[in-house]
Order: sequence, then structure tokens, then C-alpha cells
Amino acid sequence: MKKVRICKTCSKEFIPRNGKHIYCTEDCIQSKYKRTTVSFSENPTRICPRCNEKKHFKEFRKAKTKKTDGWIAQDGSKRKTDCLICERYEAAKRYRKNGIHQRYNALRVNANKKNVPFEISKEYLAKLFEEAPNKCPILGIELKVNDYSPGAKDNKGDFRNNSYSVDRIVPELGYIEGNLIIVSDLANRIKNSATPDQVLKVGEFFKKLEMK
Repeated sequence: MKKVRICKTCSKEFIPRNGKHIYCTEDCIQSKYKRTTVSFSENPTRICPRCNEKKHFKEFRKAKTKKTDGWIAQDGSKRKTDCLICERYEAAKRYRKNGIHQRYNALRVNANKKNVPFEISKEYLAKLFEEAPNKCPILGIELKVNDYSPGAKDNKGDFRNNSYSVDRIVPELGYIEGNLIIVSDLANRIKNSATPDQVLKVGEFFKKLEMK
């Protein structure tokens, strides 16, 4: 005789088809795992539940998938529950707990996107950071793990300029030993926006303007 169970959603008794079932119907399963979505609102602002500050809906990141928890903004887009600054702060806290693991996975994802080799180990990456200089070898600015907290002075967008960044010396060679260097995120973004020759031309042009 099959054992009678209590549905975890509606609390009704039911006889499971096998020993693993804990919900009586498909509706109860869907109800249990239903994601929270706030109804469309005419108000363009929303209070972030983490920092408790009222912010414009554009200060909340768009949700990439329908399954993600969130709310519907004034423009009809689905937005994340926490504001962008709070999301960054939480990400920074996770990074501080295991920075190498986070960076290793991020670099591997980037390698797949760019279709370049990825042949480094976590141990090699950890050693690369241990031997990293205190200042960016290109721009000479201090390298640091920045404060992503809501009260940070540079939380408007410049928070990452001084961040440590792994750059490929020869981009097409990918992430292999001997082809990586630690620079500032600002220097890496400048390089990625143009070729080395273009960067030199821009620098030389503005240097001439300064001399006039």
C-alpha cells in the first residue's frame, strides 16, 4: 500500500506516484516555484530593498531572463530587485571571499566569447596576482580592490579605473602562460578600444596641443 503524503504547497493529502513526489499536482509545483514580479507601475522610481533609497528605474539593471526575480519598470522592461550599486557591492563582497575563483571563471567566459585559447590554471593566476605591482605599469596609477559600497565616492562609474585587470599582451594568443600581465582596468579599456598605433597617435596629438 502506497504511503499518503501531505502536499508541500496546498497541504492536501495525496498518494504519490513514486516515493519522490512532494506536490500533489503540477499547479502546486508551479505555485511553489513561482517567481516574484511586481506589477507595472506608472511611478518611474522605486525603493531599493537593500539600501532603502528611492531611485529611478534606470538605476536598476535589466533582468536577462524571464525566470529572474524582479519587477516591471515604467518602460515595460523587467528590472532586477536590487539597484545596480547594491548589486556591485554584493559582487565585491563575494569577490573578496574568493577573488581568484571569480576572476578565473570570468576570464574563461571571456576566452570563450572571443574564441581564443584558455590554457592557464588557478594556481598560475594566483601567482600572477601575488607578483602584481602596486601601480599600473602603463599609467602609473595605484592598483587596488575598489570599494563598491553604496556610499563610495566613485560609485557613479569610475569605481573600476584602479581595479586590477588581466590583459593579454598578444590578444590572439589568448590566455596562456607568458602572455598575461596585470594592469589597471582603465589602461585595459583604453587598449581594447584601439590598436597600439592608434593609442600612440591619440597621445601624440594631445601632447602637441598641450605644448601650444
